Amino acid sequence: LLEIYRPEALRLFLLTKHYRHPVEVTHLALHEASVRLSKLYRIFSRNARPDSGLSEIGINRGTLWNRFCNAMEKDFNFPMALSVLFEGIKKVNLVPGNSLNAVGVDPACSEMSLVSDIFFICRDVLGIALEPSAEISLERRFRHETAQLV
Repeated sequence: LLEIYRPEALRLFLLTKHYRHPVEVTHLALHEASVRLSKLYRIFSRNARPDSGLSEIGINRGTLWNRFCNAMEKDFNFPMALSVLFEGIKKVNLVPGNSLNAVGVDPACSEMSLVSDIFFICRDVLGIALEPSAEISLERRFRHETAQLV
């Protein structure tokens, strides 16, 4: 699998599953995790890295972090927590010029707070690097897809 998908995509895939339920690994599900990972990397590349002082738990954490924690407190529900994370990403991506107040986001949740929470959750909680690892080579991906057809 590591010849086809980034390790971060595999991690994200596993985190979308609840620990009490069986995990069915399919190429479609791993592809969907890769697409979600690409969304994370796009937001990382478009937004400045928050100061390192923002990465401590409880310091300068915003509404997104609180919602993420509330989801995790419900029987360690990573799928629900990830949906909260991707809702935050969607809010950042929807706003031209990144002015989140224009779309009715809670005023206590400023853009910097939202982006900071996204970076913190990804890097420090989920263990996803803020920059993509080396791309999976097209040749390896082609060999795998060709082998699937045979």
